[in-house]
Amino acid sequence: MADTTTRSTSTTTADPNGATSSPATTTNTTDTPALVPEAAPRFDTSSANATYANLTIDSFSPIIDYDPPMSVDTGAWHTPITDSILSEIGPLSQRDWHLGTYMRSEMPNATISFWFEGSELYLYGDRGPSYGAFSVQVDGGTRELRSAYTPAQPIGGSSLLDAVRGLSEGQHNAVVTIAGTRAGLVEGSGFLLDYVVVRQKVGTGQPKISDVRGADLEKLGSWKTWTKDEVTVQQGQNVTQTKTIVSSSAKGESLTYSFSNVTAIQIYGTRNATHGAYSVSLTSYSPSMNRNTTIYNGSFPCDFPNQTNNLTRCEWRGSVLKHAAVNLDPATNYTLKLENTDDSAGGRIFDVDLIRTFGGNGVVLEPGSLAPGGSGLDAGNGSSGGAADGGTQNGALRADAVGSSFALVVLLWCLLFRDVFGFGRL
Repeated sequence: MADTTTRSTSTTTADPNGATSSPATTTNTTDTPALVPEAAPRFDTSSANATYANLTIDSFSPIIDYDPPMSVDTGAWHTPITDSILSEIGPLSQRDWHLGTYMRSEMPNATISFWFEGSELYLYGDRGPSYGAFSVQVDGGTRELRSAYTPAQPIGGSSLLDAVRGLSEGQHNAVVTIAGTRAGLVEGSGFLLDYVVVRQKVGTGQPKISDVRGADLEKLGSWKTWTKDEVTVQQGQNVTQTKTIVSSSAKGESLTYSFSNVTAIQIYGTRNATHGAYSVSLTSYSPSMNRNTTIYNGSFPCDFPNQTNNLTRCEWRGSVLKHAAVNLDPATNYTLKLENTDDSAGGRIFDVDLIRTFGGNGVVLEPGSLAPGGSGLDAGNGSSGGAADGGTQNGALRADAVGSSFALVVLLWCLLFRDVFGFGRL
């Protein structure tokens, strides 16, 4: 539950009960910049007892639920491609939406909800004359009323809509409800979410980053399909990604990864209309045998361009965050299981292209870097994920290789100079 919770918005004099709000900021706060998926975070080690990092959850991520659900039929939610109203208000070419995506609605009582782990929450979206009131509720507490109305339409990046600080470190639930236009006030009726930033504890000291991707992912389960996809995004961040996706369309197929010496974990993959439900379970092999399972809806009514396909194309074809967990015990052994649980006829796809852990193994990456972290997978036994010793077997393999190379150099030196030093008469 929330402890000593404080609230703030990006405006300094905004009155949600007044006729207008102060002008919107046109840039993000420097404390909570958005990170593209799979980019290394900036670690805050200023606290003596904890290390913090910001986690970005894009509006396109399956971690976020929309009610009514995103659907071609309901029309409750709009994306940059389907949103003709916003295109008239502010051309999309003038805006820099994170990953080129957003979710916008004008439906009163439509909600956005998600679970997160951390102590601070920041909501980013749009402000302007077409937007109105909304409320933010954390952990079933008081619904705090806010307004996204401003007389002028901003340009550039998203604006900070609300900030919640002072939460206890742990799991929380947030619900954003669209209130629309309030009687007697000069404001619009819409709400637009671009992305969410969560500040969370990821360990102590300087955590290292360890990645399982590409060929190593194939060793972890019963996946049948390999796909290497070149991804070029035309909007938003204009990020180009090259990745290897491991996917399956058969219900019940799963991927299992065991690990230790880890304090946080993140899973990334893609999302479109061909995807379906999947589950993520994390089991700790402690005396209590804790098991935590979460089910997500990976489907989204967009697809790749196709002449026979009447769905709009996906604004973002790259990876999105599919699951995240923090506050893990580095002294505990864990097993992660990712499973395709969709019941749809014909089969739905679930895919993964990266499992990332933070802890004592791996490498140190520059903040914002898209370079891969050190592999957390034991090359000798893919199914175990190198979990028996927390991934140290990779280090042992590297040490053996260095030792063998040194021995070979010594042997060659002896052969070359044996006559000089009398070794040839031994």
